Amino acid sequence: MIMFNRLLLQGTTYHLVIIAVLLLPQPLMAAPLTLILVNKVTGEPVEDATVVLGRNGSEHKTTNAQGKVSFKDVRFPIQLKILAIGYAAVQFPLNPKKRSVKILLTPLAVESEGLEVVADRILEKASKITLNHEEITTAPGGQGDALKVIQSLPGVVTVNGNSGMMYIRGSSPENNGVWINTLPVGYLYHWGGLRSTLNPALVEDFNLFLGGYSVEYMDRLGGMLDIRLRAPRKDRFHQRYSIGTFESSFLIEGPIGAANGNDSFYIAARRSYIDLFISPDTFNSALGNEDKNDDQVITVPRFYDAQALWRHELSNGTVELQYFSAGDELKLDNRTTANSDPELVGELSQDSSYQTVGLTWQQQWGSRWSSHLALSQGEQRDSISVGTDADTGLPYFADSIVRTT
Repeated sequence: MIMFNRLLLQGTTYHLVIIAVLLLPQPLMAAPLTLILVNKVTGEPVEDATVVLGRNGSEHKTTNAQGKVSFKDVRFPIQLKILAIGYAAVQFPLNPKKRSVKILLTPLAVESEGLEVVADRILEKASKITLNHEEITTAPGGQGDALKVIQSLPGVVTVNGNSGMMYIRGSSPENNGVWINTLPVGYLYHWGGLRSTLNPALVEDFNLFLGGYSVEYMDRLGGMLDIRLRAPRKDRFHQRYSIGTFESSFLIEGPIGAANGNDSFYIAARRSYIDLFISPDTFNSALGNEDKNDDQVITVPRFYDAQALWRHELSNGTVELQYFSAGDELKLDNRTTANSDPELVGELSQDSSYQTVGLTWQQQWGSRWSSHLALSQGEQRDSISVGTDADTGLPYFADSIVRTT
């Protein structure tokens, strides 16, 4: 009995040892692993997705263009994490039976109520040319006159001859307009572009609209030139005098009352003086018109212009009383067409002028609202005489008076 018990005990001990060995943890086997990531909706491979192995992220790789990624010596089971742009992140334990696994990724569905972009309205247009004071004074072609720069801008041509009007993108001069401080004036240049009808020291900036402008510029079909003059200086009394080859001008400006007060003014004027010092005969000799069949100057070309402004500053606003005028005159005795067109022989003259007076009120009402009111009265006169009427012996003539309000 004792021997049996020992043998039994030994047998029992033997079986217990076997069971204990079977219960010990088995060593993990390393194997290669290939993952194929595809879009669950379209079935297309997911490129550039990041696959992370292990909880601590000790190893990670990126899928290729076929959505594949391979690892060596992976010990299973293992924690797997997949990150891809546009797809929901996934994380799960992996212990596959096969060493090539296809994983479906769910694309993210982006839903929103819409995107609202808020920005200031773009004021500049392709059909608008804007030049400030610095650009005007430094631009080539000005010849000391700020507004002569306009003649060199694209789409602008001055009318040939004695007219001071312009063609803008092929439109007739009658369909173009000129505003000075929101007041319409008759024309911009003396004698076809020789000088502008404004003192150049007063010009602040201008906008040239080649087309597509707002209704505030009325029913013009061509271009529109909107010139803005600077405010009068009010720190002290200023005087400027200029004597040129064939013209003289002056500009007087300053405060009305105390310096830097609410009221200020300027007065500017210019006149050509060739006709005051040179007689028509001398002028004809200078031009070489000494033959009896040559055209003869009867009235030497002359012009003038004047500007005046009174400005009163309000709380968040201004009131301005303004006056603009200009005039041009020339008279010839036409003789060169005696053989080709006898009816044109005789007087050839042109007398053009304009005057504009107006009152403007600008006011800022808070941060969002502003108003601009302009009241004006203007008149433009054009008188042209040409040739000789055989019946009356007087020249053919055309008189035009245009009044604007």
